Amino acid sequence: MRSEQELAVFRLSTQNSEPKTQNPKLRTQGDQRERRSVAGAKRFARCWLLGAGCWLLGAGCRPGFLSRGPATIGLVEYQALYRKYRPQRFAEVVGQDHVTDTLRREIEEGRVAHAYLFAGPRGTGKTTTARILAKSLNCPNRSDDGEPCNECPSCVAITDGSSLDVIEMDAASHNSVEDIRDMRVSVSTVASVGGAKRVFILDEAHMLSKAAGNALLKTLEEPPEHVHFVLATTEPYKLLDTIRSRAQRFDFRQVPIEVLVGHLRSISAAEAYTADDQALVTVA
Repeated sequence: MRSEQELAVFRLSTQNSEPKTQNPKLRTQGDQRERRSVAGAKRFARCWLLGAGCWLLGAGCRPGFLSRGPATIGLVEYQALYRKYRPQRFAEVVGQDHVTDTLRREIEEGRVAHAYLFAGPRGTGKTTTARILAKSLNCPNRSDDGEPCNECPSCVAITDGSSLDVIEMDAASHNSVEDIRDMRVSVSTVASVGGAKRVFILDEAHMLSKAAGNALLKTLEEPPEHVHFVLATTEPYKLLDTIRSRAQRFDFRQVPIEVLVGHLRSISAAEAYTADDQALVTVA
């Protein structure tokens, strides 16, 4: 028989060895957090499956979708009208015949200047004409009137913006001396193909700082034979006088309303739209 003292010690040791139960309040909060996370995961999975099903349903309605390979599945990329109908030949430039005719004659006669200054209001075709000029200079199948073929690898690359011989730079965001130094390094390199011309198109050239303009001046004066510069600007008076004096200047004019209306009418017909003349005048 154990004594009462031994029994008391036994009861005390038994109570201390029992595992402590978790606080019911804490256990309830943990369960709630777990339930919320599981519910959030289920909602995400349902939304994802619903979106995928809608996409497959819409794609399956297109003819020939199921027969296409995995690389061609998807919607046809929409192209804005100003990109779709951007001129690709000198003859397609609207309202700037005094510029395009002169450039074509220079290309025909082999008397292309090393630097051009295209000045005029926005939207008159300065950058577009510069690209066509670069295309014509590098086209191996150029026509007798100086027009590019738009079919050779060089023309296609310039149209796509992937040509290594046509470098476009926005002077609004690249107007420091370091940017001009990097461009001078590109000028000193050879063209990607033997006999090709490297054309540097500097858009918004009036945004160049004075120091950057002075850094460009030496290269602009004596570039390599295979290099040509085209400076496009809406404010030519902000350029340094020394830069303006070393470039052949062309002034692009505002396109007359009647010319724009005729051009818009041709685009409407190409897109199978019927437009009222007054509406076209309003758009122009």
